[in-house]
Amino acid sequence: MIINFASDCSGIDAPAIALKKLGIGYNYIFASEIDKKLYNYINIKYKPQYIFDNILTRNHKKLPKNIIDLYVAGFPCPSFSSASAIHEGFESDRGQIFFHVYDTIKHTQPNCFILENVKGLITHDKGETFKKIKNYLSKLNNYTVYYEIINSKYFTPQNRVRIYIIGVKHSFINKKYKLNFDDYNKTQKHIKSIIDKNITYKDTLSNNKKKLLQEVINKKNINTNDYWIINLNTSHVNYATALLNLSPTILTSSQMYYITKLKRFLTIKELQKLQGLQTVNLEPFTKTEKYKIIGNSITVNVLMYIIKKILL
Repeated sequence: MIINFASDCSGIDAPAIALKKLGIGYNYIFASEIDKKLYNYINIKYKPQYIFDNILTRNHKKLPKNIIDLYVAGFPCPSFSSASAIHEGFESDRGQIFFHVYDTIKHTQPNCFILENVKGLITHDKGETFKKIKNYLSKLNNYTVYYEIINSKYFTPQNRVRIYIIGVKHSFINKKYKLNFDDYNKTQKHIKSIIDKNITYKDTLSNNKKKLLQEVINKKNINTNDYWIINLNTSHVNYATALLNLSPTILTSSQMYYITKLKRFLTIKELQKLQGLQTVNLEPFTKTEKYKIIGNSITVNVLMYIIKKILL
């Protein structure tokens, strides 16, 4: 099977990775990525026919029309995220990207599209932001649009709740046929499934981090012989997320996710596994860039599930 594929806000290109893992061949029609290093990475590795460095300045009307089978965009989330200090929504350039994504869908008319964002998109501005998005997408009369809340923890041991907006063209799948995006196994994955058993070292904590760790242990009554994952990349106990047998949401600065039983942090390779990115070579990037790339990615495992539903 070979499809025509396109993406925006491409990042490390999780959709392309998902397609490869599914054994689906593709012609890469276009991509966009504002980060220069990732732009070059995509251009060299995936060789899309067209690649843009800024979706905001692109003329969407000049994009190829009626040939794309799958379009994927994880439009930026900080404007809508409860975990961010930035809550400006549509008022920022990043918030405006949704409208460019919408125009891209409107002009290219893909058979299917997948949009991903944080769950906070639904409640942002007392629901007005999400209402506006739904109003825009309702204008795509030739599509059935689904709004699905999916937690990555059922696909990989990471608590990552995201909204996936899935559109399917009526000429591709009859509008009378309703797809079900809730039939996956609801058993939570265990962190042990991604742990590298060959790592035996223990990480040394600074005095401040030792104090923070003990505060979290006391506050949450944690048994340190269990697999608790604690986010120590903060200075206050109230912000130090801790979960049993499960990683907190991977962020763009996840270098201090402490495993109590092993007395060390999750490695970059383990963080990659939590996002389904274990096959990706991140060596061309700096350590800081690697954390950012992993935290910004769509979870590949979830994408694979959705793509299988709409294409296979």
